[in-house]
Amino acid sequence: MLYELIQCYLKKNFQVITVMSNKSPTHYLAAMKKMRINYTSYASKGQLSYLDLFSAPFEDLDFTSVPLSDTCPPTFDPAASFKDLIRVSFDSDSEAITNLTKLAKEVQKCIKVGQFTGVVILFDTLNPLMDSLGASDLEVLQFIQTMQECCAQLRTQKQSVKEVAEPQEDSGDDYYDEDSDDSDDIAAMRARRGLPPKPAAKAAEESKSEGGQHLVANLVFTFDADLFLTQSDKSFYEELIMSQSDFVLEVHANESGYSKDLDGTLILKKNLFEESLLTKIQHKAKTKFKVKETAVDYFEYFTF
Repeated sequence: MLYELIQCYLKKNFQVITVMSNKSPTHYLAAMKKMRINYTSYASKGQLSYLDLFSAPFEDLDFTSVPLSDTCPPTFDPAASFKDLIRVSFDSDSEAITNLTKLAKEVQKCIKVGQFTGVVILFDTLNPLMDSLGASDLEVLQFIQTMQECCAQLRTQKQSVKEVAEPQEDSGDDYYDEDSDDSDDIAAMRARRGLPPKPAAKAAEESKSEGGQHLVANLVFTFDADLFLTQSDKSFYEELIMSQSDFVLEVHANESGYSKDLDGTLILKKNLFEESLLTKIQHKAKTKFKVKETAVDYFEYFTF
């Protein structure tokens, strides 16, 4: 389903920036090939960027020491080019905030100058990535907020995308913008978890300029519920997803394990802010799905 989402954005002429930390490039590229996504073609024109966070720890190991998922699966095309992959390595001796600073800047560097209908930034998978970096709850919140602010700038600013997206060559200490406001839901979450509030800030659209065209910019995170380390982590991410997401897609395999006709259920949740209740409420819809060789079939279609 992840690759079908990528394919959908590519067909809509979006630039897709994928930040992959859960599996090896050979796995992702083989899956793209099965879904008939021509990685080399899209990458060569800058429409598809691949940030590889998986491979760096294994670069100096011999073949027998590399995890099985980092070897070439049967469906992988050895002729596929890896030259367009952006490999990002983290310093294990650095704090999480320093490594997240580096990651945010690498993502921002990939954003192209108004060549496409919009931009989508996709992270797979967030919770194990944050666990591996030792990120605190506050740092996870701030990182997501920083990515949201990047997308918000792309949507609202009328100047060129390059001026909006290219990061300043600053130190990691000023990575989190202290002039940006906490939304009410983030502030409430901070208070519940004993986290300090951020200072109040300037208006979000202070620096709008004349001319130009608005972009569509979307931010997508995937989470693996099987990899939550503790019940506290599970509660934190569930609250985070509810408060920070407009749409949530939940994929549930059949509990029986039987999948001849159907593989599972897809639940779409739309979060809407209810002013009278001063909170978010969810509208839910369900559909069944079947994973095929090169596509996913859906049943009981729904729309909002």
